[in-house]
Amino acid sequence: MRHLNRALVAVCTAILFSVTVMHTPSTAHAAEGKLWAVIVCCTPDLAQESEFLYETLTTYYNFTDIYYLHVDTSVPGVDAEATKRNVRLALNTTLAQWSGPDDIVFIYFMSHGGGWNMLNYWMCSPNTFMGGQVDLNGDEGNEVRESSVMPNPMDVNHDGDFNDWFGVDEVMFLQNFTELYLDDELASDLHGVNYHRLIFVYVGCMSPDNATAHCYSGGFIDDLSAPNRIIMTPSNETFPAVRKFRRYQNGTTVVYNMSFWGEQFISALGVNSTGADANKDGKVSMREAFNFATLNDPMTRDWHQNPPEVRFPVTETPWYDDNGNGQPTWLQERYWLDEDDGLLGYETHLGFNPLIKSPDVNGDHKVDIFDVRKVSSYYNSKVGDPRWNERLDLNNNGVIDIFDVRIVANYYGKYY
Repeated sequence: MRHLNRALVAVCTAILFSVTVMHTPSTAHAAEGKLWAVIVCCTPDLAQESEFLYETLTTYYNFTDIYYLHVDTSVPGVDAEATKRNVRLALNTTLAQWSGPDDIVFIYFMSHGGGWNMLNYWMCSPNTFMGGQVDLNGDEGNEVRESSVMPNPMDVNHDGDFNDWFGVDEVMFLQNFTELYLDDELASDLHGVNYHRLIFVYVGCMSPDNATAHCYSGGFIDDLSAPNRIIMTPSNETFPAVRKFRRYQNGTTVVYNMSFWGEQFISALGVNSTGADANKDGKVSMREAFNFATLNDPMTRDWHQNPPEVRFPVTETPWYDDNGNGQPTWLQERYWLDEDDGLLGYETHLGFNPLIKSPDVNGDHKVDIFDVRKVSSYYNSKVGDPRWNERLDLNNNGVIDIFDVRIVANYYGKYY
């Protein structure tokens, strides 16, 4: 019977080779330079997310240095307080001095934000204007009619009517709503940074306790879009993103200071990297991480479909840009999307992740018949069996089967 099983495996393997050996999936390419990161947490509402990110980057990757700014300087690893001055210095001075043309730069912002339908929003005390700003330099284009501004129309150009188009600059709220950082300022601060690839993630959020704290993070894409930049946001230009809710358990309030999308994106780089590595090349590309986060974020589904503990009337629409054309974007009160993004993101990663199982199961840096033979020799073994070899369960389903053989066959002839 054992000989019959092995014969069946050999036949299946031969069939798989005939189907797959002609197609070798593309693999991501990292720059030959260094890895640099800047983490900025501007609000306590996302404190856990920043700590999760810092732990992930330092545990699984070999960054040359990480500059970590936080509203709470007592958090382990924090280099400076996340004031506007320190944030701008971190980008246009520290990072500009660190990075070079062969390097990968990873920037992750966490804050609340303001956009087009917060133009009339004022903080109660002190009377500080905390919404999006009317665009004065014309780089936002014709986004909104004056009559569409909520809750009251605005005569932006003071011509006596509400019929004109205008653009809106998005803002980040720094230092827990005490400072504003405009998209134009951020774009300017990145001008002096050298890199092979720049990865920019902006996670804003709202919560049930503060329904005015919208983020509009997708509105930063048209300002930051440029060649060799990968930009990811959990929401589009006109809608909020959501952080995890307060939950009440046995009379105790449990607060999750982390966004739904951000938690999934960070886990794709670390603890869930095996699942995020769609092409099984041992590395999580930025597009793979974006796809994993979007697929596993419950807020990207219609909110009625979610269970009560994550039910909130928001449906997130994550946006992504990596071809430098400034899209997706919001113009003339409609979304202009882009289906051509993704190539750069699939080719960009932070390095090999030790949690991901390589199809090179015998460790000789080449996927060949010896790897197929090793997986086949453990065929049908399961968790708990004396013959169980966890390392060969490439898809982590608890049994070594034809799907594991198929993974090896897909990478036949590749070098690692």
